Amino acid sequence: MSPRAAWRLERFGFEAYDYAAGKVDWLAAGMPTVRPEPGRRRALEEADRDPPTCGPEAAVGTISATVLVVNDQRVLLGRIPPGDHPPTNRAEQVMQPGPATVRAHEPLDACSNA
Repeated sequence: MSPRAAWRLERFGFEAYDYAAGKVDWLAAGMPTVRPEPGRRRALEEADRDPPTCGPEAAVGTISATVLVVNDQRVLLGRIPPGDHPPTNRAEQVMQPGPATVRAHEPLDACSNA
């Protein structure tokens, strides 16, 4: 429906664009929105925009915060929880699955079980 809406707005003299990537992408990029419930915090507002990461081949040891394991294309493979890990192990040997994926626009309380 958004291409049709953009076309109609253009016909009325407005400059309009069809954002093909969609609402969730817009929210994930931190773009502004108008919300019906401004008091409820969204997952996006609490997300760490620059979490610690490592590759699956990285050596692990003592970790003070959760580290996300990503491949060369920055695809999330798993996570390593804080703690002491054998330094001879690689990240892929000690990582856990996850974390769970949540939509950026979800209310934060809906994500608590993720």
